[in-house]
Amino acid sequence: MGRFCFLAFLAVLVFGIASVGATSVYVEFNQFDEKVLVKESISLNYESEVEIKLPGDIRSVSANSEYELENGILKVWGKEISVSYITNELIEEIRGDFYFIDKLILGFDAEELNVKIIFDEGYIVNKNDIFPNGFKTETDGRRISILWEFEDIAGDEDVPLFVVFSSVHKGFDNYLVLAVVAVILLTAYFYFRKPKSIGKKNNGKKEIEEHLLESEKAVLNELKNAEKNELWQKQLQIKTGFSKAKLSRVVRNLEARNIIRKIPLGNTNKIRMK
Repeated sequence: MGRFCFLAFLAVLVFGIASVGATSVYVEFNQFDEKVLVKESISLNYESEVEIKLPGDIRSVSANSEYELENGILKVWGKEISVSYITNELIEEIRGDFYFIDKLILGFDAEELNVKIIFDEGYIVNKNDIFPNGFKTETDGRRISILWEFEDIAGDEDVPLFVVFSSVHKGFDNYLVLAVVAVILLTAYFYFRKPKSIGKKNNGKKEIEEHLLESEKAVLNELKNAEKNELWQKQLQIKTGFSKAKLSRVVRNLEARNIIRKIPLGNTNKIRMK
C-alpha cells in the first residue's frame, strides 16, 4: 500500500511538472530617452520556478519574491511573479530615428500573452513601422502606447517586436542650434568690429584736431555745439567773426582733411561735420 501511494505521488509530481504553464503573462516596456523600464507579470498554474532570460546590461532588478541571477538568467519562484529591470539594449538610434527591437521567448506555455510599449512624452510612431500586425494604439494625450494580445503561446515560440519611433523635436533641435550660433556670431561681429572701427575713427579725428590751427578749431567748436552739427556758412562767419575770405579758406582746409562737408545750396553753403 505504501509503495502504491509513493508511485501515485510520483505520477502526480511528474504530471504536474509536465503541465507547468501560465494562465497569463503581461510584459510592459516603458521607454524614456534611450532606456527601457521592463515590467513582467506572470500568473502560473501553481507555484513553480521560472527562468527569465535578461539583456546583458540590465540594472535595477527587482522581483516580488526571492530570486537568483546568474549568467543573464533570472530564476524566480512563485505563482504570481512580478519582475522589473532597466536596459539600454532594446533601443538603437540610426540617423535620428529610434528602433525598438526585441524577441520574447517565455520558456513555458502561456494561455495569454499581453504586451504593451509605452513611449515617453515627445515621441511619435508611424503605424507602418510597427511589427507584428494586429496591434492597438492608445494615448492619454501625452504618451503613445502600442498593445498586442496573443493566445496560446508555446514555451519555445519566439514573439518578435519591432517599432520605429522618433522625437517630435527631430530636426528642430538642429535648426535651433544653427540659429543660436548665427546670433552669437552676429553679436560678436557687431560687438568687436563696430566699436573698434568707431574707436579708430574717433582716435583719428582727435589726432587731426590736435594739429589744427586755432581758426580751424574755432569752426569745429561751433559745429559741435550746433544742432545736427551743421550751420550755414553765413552763420559760421557771424559766430566766429572771421571775414568771408578767411572762413572760406578755413572751410576749404577742413574739407580737404575730410573733417567737414560743404553742401552747396543756392548762393550759400551748409557746413556739416562728418
